[in-house]
Amino acid sequence: MISELILIVAVTVDIFIMSISCGTDCIRIPIKSAISIGIVGTVIMAISLYFSDVVSSIISFKVGSVICCAVLCAMGGMNIIKWILEKHKYRKSTKDTSMLDVFICGSCADCDNSKEISVKEAIAVSTLMSLDTLICGVASGSSLNVYVVLIGTFIFQSISVLVGCLIGRKFSKVPDISFMGGILLIVLGIFKVI
Repeated sequence: MISELILIVAVTVDIFIMSISCGTDCIRIPIKSAISIGIVGTVIMAISLYFSDVVSSIISFKVGSVICCAVLCAMGGMNIIKWILEKHKYRKSTKDTSMLDVFICGSCADCDNSKEISVKEAIAVSTLMSLDTLICGVASGSSLNVYVVLIGTFIFQSISVLVGCLIGRKFSKVPDISFMGGILLIVLGIFKVI
């Protein structure tokens, strides 16, 4: 149960930070958009867990554990690097929104500048931000309780979007804890080889 919870929290941190960023920029995230983000995250997690079972049937448990550890630690390291980029005040140099812009500045998710994240925008940003979910689920899923992970992913991601947006609106200076997702992924990777 601990591994399931660590994975769920790790893949939810980015969405949570993005929603705080939206809140601080006074961008509203309606409940239907929050639910859309939760659904997309859950679907991508389900796909990754399915492929995890396929991969685990091809390679041995010991080799799989080492690969899982390496992938999760790499993903964790990438999340920490992303946090470092944000700390160095990355700014957009063009009017086009890229994947990196959405990762670094969640308010870039509001493509039409309507000050509200539509369902279409929510699906797009959730898909972009769930790429790590796809990799992490494949790397760690074979020994996890699938139902707990899927239900937990949906609930955590949907609620974290609403709570994050509310926190962003209430507080102008919220500490950036996005590096925590990276640390959690590294911890989960280490658990795989212990």
